[in-house]
Amino acid sequence: MTQGDETLTERGAELAVTSADVTAGEFTATIIAPNCITTDDKEKPLQVTAVSNDGTVVSGFYNGLTFDRSLSAVSDDTTAPTINAFYINDKSTFKDGMEVESSLRLKAEVTDDVALNLSHEQIATTAYISIDGGEHVYPVCSYQLDGADNCIIDQGIYNLKSGRHTAELFVADMSGNVATRTIAFYVAVSDNATLTVDTTALIHSVTFDVENADNYTDAQLVVSDNSGNVVLRTDVGSFPYTWDGSDNNGNRLAEGNYNATAIIDGKSLRQKKIVVVKQ
Repeated sequence: MTQGDETLTERGAELAVTSADVTAGEFTATIIAPNCITTDDKEKPLQVTAVSNDGTVVSGFYNGLTFDRSLSAVSDDTTAPTINAFYINDKSTFKDGMEVESSLRLKAEVTDDVALNLSHEQIATTAYISIDGGEHVYPVCSYQLDGADNCIIDQGIYNLKSGRHTAELFVADMSGNVATRTIAFYVAVSDNATLTVDTTALIHSVTFDVENADNYTDAQLVVSDNSGNVVLRTDVGSFPYTWDGSDNNGNRLAEGNYNATAIIDGKSLRQKKIVVVKQ
């Protein structure tokens, strides 16, 4: 394939090849680009070149060049990335539903069998973190790559309001396959108000009280399981408040560990651990 003494490959790396029939000097072709292209960090032009059957580089022009993000029909990669871990601050100490500070680091370990998509150009689905079902969305911009198929995400999130939160991680590969994973956590308010409980073992009932909180007008008791699922949310009016271990439907909770907090005028106090035991 030459034009004079120039070979086609001297114009740059060959990314994809297709064929088409020429009618009245025109043809239409679909080119499927590879999933991942590595360069030397310099800008590279995208060139489309027509070559005749005898290897001649044909002069002319092209129009109607478009990019289609719907790759599933033309790509043989149908396997989504794998989110091997998603946690806050420290993998060894994180537990789903745990209490954390209002500023934290969301971290993840992600792999793919071909190549992850971490671009920010928004041409195709990229990696991002959704807080509380989309109330806040953060594009993943802090990560380390180990090759094209392995990624360590380390994203800072700051000044979250007190209360229960969820974080959902979305990651995609270069073929548009998407994986998600969700964790729950709890941010406590940092003031002098404190939730107390007369016993941490609930047999028949426990009594909660609040210290250093005066003149409040609204008070709630919220109880969640170890996965962060809220099993009880009730308006208590004021503290002290005695709870018999019933959930929102009036049924006694199953034996196990739970987290309780008070919300005073919209501010959540630090959790207390409660163990529901057999009556």
